[in-house]
Amino acid sequence: MAGVPWNDDDPADAGVIAANALALVRQIHADSSARASLTPEVLRDWHRRLYAGCSVPVPGYVGHFRGDSGVPELVDYEVQVDGILGARAAVVETRVGSLLTALSQALAGFDAQIRVETVPDRAEIRAILLLGARVHGEWVRIHPFANGNGRTARVIVAWLALRYNLPVFLNITPRPTASDYAAAAQISMGSPQQGQDRDDSMARVFAHMLRTLLGP
Repeated sequence: MAGVPWNDDDPADAGVIAANALALVRQIHADSSARASLTPEVLRDWHRRLYAGCSVPVPGYVGHFRGDSGVPELVDYEVQVDGILGARAAVVETRVGSLLTALSQALAGFDAQIRVETVPDRAEIRAILLLGARVHGEWVRIHPFANGNGRTARVIVAWLALRYNLPVFLNITPRPTASDYAAAAQISMGSPQQGQDRDDSMARVFAHMLRTLLGP
């Protein structure tokens, strides 16, 4: 059965979510040198930690992907983002698995090239930001959770940055208000046939955010 829609956070939970996000990123930073894999279990745990102590329409929405047979309300939970359909609930788990497999393959190359204790060079940073843009866009396109997908996508980008000794340049919550971020997010929801062009816009936004944070 289709579940109760969860389209927005309770405004009263804004401070709780912000505190949860800060604690989560600090933990990711502390663990970053281990360069662990990103798995569906880790992502579901991040979602639970982000929404710990918050009001939600159905408790099972937290920490579970759409299509999860263990949460009846999520089995047929379909979504639209700005009029664009997310992945069908029935294939969310498969799509997430494919995304994480591709990410793992890319990280293997970066891990071999960039040592734990070093800062990547300019070319490596560009490659990391493009990968972050690609994963961010694909996560939002799939829309695995009933709510909180953009926030989770930004945590993934933070996780990737910290893995390679870059600062967290992308605000987790609230959503960045810059118009270029919103525009790039809209572009990244486009058809997969657009290829890399779909991700370049967000990669440029990330590069600008990183430069602004680091200064001259």
